[in-house]
Order: sequence, then C-alpha cells, then structure tokens
Amino acid sequence: MRAVAGRMVRDFGMSSALGPVGYAAGPPQHLGGEPPEETLQRPYSEQTQRIIDEEAARLVREAEKRAVALLGEHRKALEALAALLVTHETVAGSVVLDVLREQQRTGDGDATAAGNPTARS
Repeated sequence: MRAVAGRMVRDFGMSSALGPVGYAAGPPQHLGGEPPEETLQRPYSEQTQRIIDEEAARLVREAEKRAVALLGEHRKALEALAALLVTHETVAGSVVLDVLREQQRTGDGDATAAGNPTARS
C-alpha cells in the first residue's frame, strides 16, 4: 500500500503539499515499484523526497482511518457475514449485497434480520 501511495504522490501529483506535479523519472513503472538502481537517480532534492514520504504516509493513514470507520459502520453486517462463513465455506456476492441492503433497510445496522440467505458451500 505504501508503494502505491508513494506513486500517487510522486508520479501522479496527488498531493496538496506538492501540487499537481509529477516527479516520475525514466520509463513508466508498474504499480509494484521501481528497480533499486533507479532509486539512486532521483531528479529532485532530499527535501522533496521527505515531503513525498510524508504525503504518502498521510494517504495511508487516511485510508486506514476510512477503512476502520467503514468496518465500524457496517459492523452488524460484518458479523452476519462472519456467521454465514462459519457454516458455509463461501458465500456468493449476491449474499453479501443482500446482507448490506438489509442493514441499510433496517437503519440500525442490524443485518441479522436478513435471516440466512442462500449461500454456496
């Protein structure tokens, strides 16, 4: 995740601290990162690298905060899905959607009222 966040900031200019400027050097790389020899040939200063690192860390922290909030918001649905997975090895995507829809419909986050939707085992 950190490598992707670094690319978002450095290559695609997705940072308010640096603005919409990309600092990529050389040929485009896949999301997996860059070869070690290219890390030594950066076309920007150490200070800019520090800002890139700080911004990448900020993006990761924000993503973690959002993920935790979403898990908390959908806790009842998560528990209902966990209970289904205890009895079934897998569940269809439609079952996941049914549980989430039931959570939204009840409004209180109680997805257990969905009963035991059809699951694949």
